[in-house]
Amino acid sequence: MMKKVFLLTPVVAGLLYITLSSSSAGGAYNSGADGTKATGGSGCSCHAYSTATTVAVELDSAGVAVTSYHPGMAYTIKLTGTNTGTTSLPYFGFQTTVVKASGAGTSAAVLAGTLGTTGLPAATRYTSAASCGIDVIEHSGRHNATTGTGATGTTYVISGLPWTAPAAGTGTVKVYGCINAVNGSGSGGDHWNNNSITVTEASATDVATINNSINVNVYPNPVVNTLNISGFNGNILIYDVNGKSIYSGNETAINAAGWSAGMYYIVLRNNDGTKTIPVVKQ
Repeated sequence: MMKKVFLLTPVVAGLLYITLSSSSAGGAYNSGADGTKATGGSGCSCHAYSTATTVAVELDSAGVAVTSYHPGMAYTIKLTGTNTGTTSLPYFGFQTTVVKASGAGTSAAVLAGTLGTTGLPAATRYTSAASCGIDVIEHSGRHNATTGTGATGTTYVISGLPWTAPAAGTGTVKVYGCINAVNGSGSGGDHWNNNSITVTEASATDVATINNSINVNVYPNPVVNTLNISGFNGNILIYDVNGKSIYSGNETAINAAGWSAGMYYIVLRNNDGTKTIPVVKQ
């Protein structure tokens, strides 16, 4: 008996490839989808929404989760998904963005702060608003589950997504994220979900999260030319009394010669917590 061989035409083959791989490079990049729903809409419309995939959103400062931001400070976003259903989903994709609380979740949403374009985790990309109406950080390739093999209890974690807080006076923002847990065979059977957290703007004098176990010496105080910081390993931020960020880094000798006379706040952050020290510039 003669065997019949069917060949796919280039057009059909191309369509099949697009169908199977359209989400692998990011929904915003490939199809203009805002899976986070920060701008409203239907989210990842080509995949199935399911509460079986739970999503937690976290804003981190030096590895510590925070609920408020200091203007101009660098943070990272962490998304955690969990498969609570019975479908085997060993892979995942994601999106995240940050918008002003006013208009969040609608077509009037406005980006807050700046999403990072460099220093991103592997298989991750920055996609501008030209694609889906809002800047996002999303997957650029399929991610393997963080724990588990796809069954119930499998987790999907992506962290280290950079975000720089907006200028003072921006007010409350919302951090959105979505996780799309997938089976790797196309969009059928995949489960996505989204979530968000509200993050308030901290005042320059906000010291509610001070951790006095951080032992550090900041001198001289008052300072004229050089501010020295000894005994500390972590992120150093300096704000004026209006909440404007004037320094971010980890130098131990900071040039203060050009500062205007007045009060400043030295914010020290590491895995032990946060400590704020007021300093006077003469």
